Amino acid sequence: MNRLEILYKLTTYTVAAVATYCFCFYIESTFLDSFNKDFITLITTIFAINVASTSIVYSKLKEVNNDKGIDFSEARDELSLGFRNQIILIGISFVIQLPLNSPLVSICWLDLILNSITIVIFIYFLEITYDLGKSIIELFTSNEI
Repeated sequence: MNRLEILYKLTTYTVAAVATYCFCFYIESTFLDSFNKDFITLITTIFAINVASTSIVYSKLKEVNNDKGIDFSEARDELSLGFRNQIILIGISFVIQLPLNSPLVSICWLDLILNSITIVIFIYFLEITYDLGKSIIELFTSNEI
């Protein structure tokens, strides 16, 4: 993925996150408060699912590599990058949750920024899960491999 695609995704996710926050603020919804309470548990669960899915993709790629000698080093590197990114984002999420759950932090714009980052992280986790699922389906249904 090139830098322009990354910038496009980040911008799109950020706009979606800010819009979601603003909508919840406008309708006085407490959804984001309850969403944030279980956020670390949620993304850790998604991460566990992604680890299992990644191991399925790795084993299939290794099988194809052994049978046909096709080099999947780029795919392996992308899977490893996604894995590292998820671990980093879980750490960032932990740090973000600290001020979000503090009664001392009641600055509206800080709440907007922290909630938006949380939503962006969630969207990124969903994208990784979608890509892994798509990869598994393609690997097991492809007639070319």
